[in-house]
Amino acid sequence: MYKVDVTPVVGLPQFSGWSQVASSYHSSGQLVCAFSISGDHAGNVGRDLTEQISQAQARSSQELHKFMAGLIKEIEQFDVTLTLVCGVFKANRIILGVSGGSVFLKRSNRTGILLSSLDDLKIIEGKRKAGDIVVLATAQASDFLNEIEQKFISGFDTDSVVTSIIPGLHGLDDSSLSSIAFVTGGREFKEDIEIVPDEIGVVEEVEKIKEVEEIKEVEVGVKEEQLLDIPPALRLRGAGKNRNADGSILHTQNTAPLSLSEQDLSKLGQIKPPYPALIVFCKVWQKINSLSGKIAFLVKSIHWQQFLIKLVQILSRLKNLMIKTAQATVVLVRRLIAKDIYLKPQSPRHLIRVVLPIVAGIIVMVSLIGFMTLKIRKQVKAANAVLTPITAQIVLAKNQVTTDPILARETVSQAIIQLIQLEQDFKDQKQAKTLVSDQLTTARELFDQISGQEEFGQLEIFYDLRLVDGEFVASSVDATSKQVVLLDADRKQAIVLDLEKKQVSAIDLSIAKRLIDLKITDQTLTVLGQGIFQKDLGNENSVLSAIIAEGDSNKTAILLESFATYIYVLNPEKRNIYRYAKQEKGYSDPIGWMSGAVSFDYHQASSWAIDGDVWVTTREGGLHKLASGREQEFKIVGLAEPFSQNLQITTSEDLENLYLLEPAGKRLVILTKKGEFLKEIKSDSLASTTTLFVSEELKKVFAVSGSIVYAMSI
Repeated sequence: MYKVDVTPVVGLPQFSGWSQVASSYHSSGQLVCAFSISGDHAGNVGRDLTEQISQAQARSSQELHKFMAGLIKEIEQFDVTLTLVCGVFKANRIILGVSGGSVFLKRSNRTGILLSSLDDLKIIEGKRKAGDIVVLATAQASDFLNEIEQKFISGFDTDSVVTSIIPGLHGLDDSSLSSIAFVTGGREFKEDIEIVPDEIGVVEEVEKIKEVEEIKEVEVGVKEEQLLDIPPALRLRGAGKNRNADGSILHTQNTAPLSLSEQDLSKLGQIKPPYPALIVFCKVWQKINSLSGKIAFLVKSIHWQQFLIKLVQILSRLKNLMIKTAQATVVLVRRLIAKDIYLKPQSPRHLIRVVLPIVAGIIVMVSLIGFMTLKIRKQVKAANAVLTPITAQIVLAKNQVTTDPILARETVSQAIIQLIQLEQDFKDQKQAKTLVSDQLTTARELFDQISGQEEFGQLEIFYDLRLVDGEFVASSVDATSKQVVLLDADRKQAIVLDLEKKQVSAIDLSIAKRLIDLKITDQTLTVLGQGIFQKDLGNENSVLSAIIAEGDSNKTAILLESFATYIYVLNPEKRNIYRYAKQEKGYSDPIGWMSGAVSFDYHQASSWAIDGDVWVTTREGGLHKLASGREQEFKIVGLAEPFSQNLQITTSEDLENLYLLEPAGKRLVILTKKGEFLKEIKSDSLASTTTLFVSEELKKVFAVSGSIVYAMSI
């Protein structure tokens, strides 16, 4: 027994809609059907149909046609509508049947629609190769085939494709009528596989089947020996159909020539001999037919089946209209030139009665066309007059991107607002609105390019600290442009990581009874604990030693920073920031640096940085600037989504910008020191990060999550 892997994707059932994927096995292969039923009590009918399919046996194209036609006929008595797509899968053969759906095939790096039908039952049979992926889809689910094709082309596997389309399919209004079956692989059970000679291509003709009950003939295409030498990928899309082996057009029973010859027109109007104007008309009509045939072929080649059907219907109606017009023209010409008109005494009056309405109608039509054309030109001129300054704004913004991206972003944003308003103003003027819409699309595309917003699924892992210590978890971090020191306060251990060479070294800090925060300056490591300690990283023999004793200023401090020759600590209990000045021997006594009130709660401070000014962030998403012991006015400009959660900040006098991490928002935001928005990076990886550091020399921002160091390019 031969079995294939079937992955079903079906819509959400409703009272009047129900879909399913069912299959059955036989000695040489497996029958797989995707179907949907619409109508009252669709679920009850669908479950009965599932049972029938699970017991069905179809080994050949004739048996599959008989089975599907029988189901369609049987289901009509329940006053419901059935769409059915089936396939018989053998070791090296495949038989497909469609009535209201499509079949998609992926073979190696080629993809395409293999078979499609809106109403009629169609059957094809061909060769099956290892690695083929066949997708059976009902009509309501066929819109997903383009998305499925693009994902396969992009390298997605079947499980990923299935996972990606389920939310969209379940979100459809007619989700209950959507059924998709992904058929892959194939395995042999026992030793009863039916081997069919490999002698026919992907698409081949099955002889038309006639049942005793006058079943409709099956449309199956053209035999492979009648096809031109066309690549298989194009053959999947219908290229070469309806052509003989020598390349000439193969006319089928349902194809009628659309050309209208001179002889035909002569018969219609009984004109003898044919008139030159009508001969020209015939030739023009033949050219139109030739062009319409090419257009129809092109549409068919890209699988716009519904559009093709409508186009053929329009051409047929146009043909009938042209014939009637030709007949009327012939009659009119004969009356105008017939000799008996001039022999009758009332001929001039009769001629006036015939010609005058025609001339009047032509004059009215030309006047109307001229009036509409003039009106449209005025509308377009008015639209261009309004669009000219806005277009100039957009061009100016393009030139400003490299020198002043913030101003360029603001310029484009204003242009978009104006264009949206113009689109409403010109909503009743089609041509003018089209001009505005085109310019709006251009402006939005430019804004997306310069918006500074990037989004990633997962970030690059720069370094895994577990390679040094399997239990290391970073609680505090500080860095220079070339190296970073990461502190594990619980284990009283620090790791020094060279950012260029990725070389690491561990530092034992167990001499300190308590570790809270650290700061690195050149080769000096400063640590806040029970007092303040320092260690020379450039000297292997250097040990951690106290430089400032524990006292009221630092006993309950939570943050440590340094700038120039000063050391700063933030003490929420004292509601102050204390500064220690370096002297010839040690450091001075602490001095309360703050001389004014602040708008934030010291207990809510989450991080800080000093670059000459003091920047403090809070757990509520606040960013505050302090200078000379007082809070300064600071406003963020251009940030689409304000901060609202815990913030971490890093900057220094050597860094040009402010770098802020908001883990709850899964984003890193870069601002100028004037508060202007520059860039935003979003990623799920940032949700678990706790701190960050920057190396503008390497043009990277780093975020730390436990023992993982992530990297982002800036």
